[in-house]
Amino acid sequence: MRSNLLILILLYLALPCKAIEKEATQYRSINSSHLILIGSRSAWDTYLSPSSYKGVNLGYLYDQIKLSDSYKNISYQSLFRIDLSKMDNKVRNGEMWGGFLSYRWGAHYRWRVDPSLQLLGGALIGGTIGGLYNIRNSNNPAQAKINLGLSLSGIALYKVRIRNYPIHFRYQINLPSLGFTFSPHYGQSYYEIFTLGNDKGVYLVSSPFNLFELENMFSAEIPFNSVTLRLGFSNTYMRSTLHQLETQINCNSFFIGFVKEGIFFSGKKRIKPAGYQSPVY
Repeated sequence: MRSNLLILILLYLALPCKAIEKEATQYRSINSSHLILIGSRSAWDTYLSPSSYKGVNLGYLYDQIKLSDSYKNISYQSLFRIDLSKMDNKVRNGEMWGGFLSYRWGAHYRWRVDPSLQLLGGALIGGTIGGLYNIRNSNNPAQAKINLGLSLSGIALYKVRIRNYPIHFRYQINLPSLGFTFSPHYGQSYYEIFTLGNDKGVYLVSSPFNLFELENMFSAEIPFNSVTLRLGFSNTYMRSTLHQLETQINCNSFFIGFVKEGIFFSGKKRIKPAGYQSPVY
């Protein structure tokens, strides 16, 4: 009797250990991309000039997606981007520079439609800080751009095989909804705002009605022997009407870079161990 009871106790204690061991092997990896962007930018800002400017844009984008440790259908994304632009007016007698830094972080819920297609929906929080500088202007030569807030976000992931060669396609759209922005009044200088302290009304609540932004990104990931190449196209568009000042900024860029995916723990990286889960593939 006692021996049978001892066996039952040992079996009871062993079952949770097996379950924990099995769960521990379900590693969830981190997918990250380092991308170089090359393209064009156009800007029209009535605070600086009634003319529009067009030119070259160079940038860097870091994109990271990580699965949640607690919920298998939740993933977290970080987007960090830097852009620098040099633009000219139509008659090429005026020059404008633009610089922007943006960061967004958020979460998506994942629907696995079929083995080849995944749809993700969620939200990102963050914003963009930067500005435009017009070389020709001696009075009010610069205009700051500060947009902070919440964005709705959607991602579609699709994988195909061409002659047994896997290619992963990704499309993402981000649509900022509510937030905060900065804008001087019509004819108001930055000297008045920051030196004289006349800053009433320059910090505003933003919505798609007074500040519309849209970001589209399409890419393909092509694996090789030891690396994965990611190339694609990015479009960012911003239009605002604040204090009777009109702004339209559009940027189209092609990008290329490398993708890394692995599991990080204890300061070391394990590449695709048995039982791992990918946030993208």
